[in-house]
Amino acid sequence: MDMPTGIQGPAAYSIWKTVALSSIAAFVVQLDGSALNVALPAIGRSFGVSLGILQWVVDSYALAYACLLLSAGAASDRFGAHRVFVCGYRIFLASCVRCRQPRKY
Repeated sequence: MDMPTGIQGPAAYSIWKTVALSSIAAFVVQLDGSALNVALPAIGRSFGVSLGILQWVVDSYALAYACLLLSAGAASDRFGAHRVFVCGYRIFLASCVRCRQPRKY
């Protein structure tokens, strides 16, 4: 019995595409978490809050991320991983664009 030498053809392209998209998504999530940590001093100065409150900001971000990650896993079982991935990525990008717009008070 011969051992497979590797995946070739369209299946290999699909695997590398999946790996690349997953890597990009992981990088974006890590970048977003790093941006929060970098912005903490400015958030503290803007709102005049203590270090304890800033720790709650980080904890709230981590809790929201964990809840959405678990929900996305259940949704991907029901609706398909590709559809949930694309939908989540679009929501993430739309919220990033919305956060970057100047506020009018």
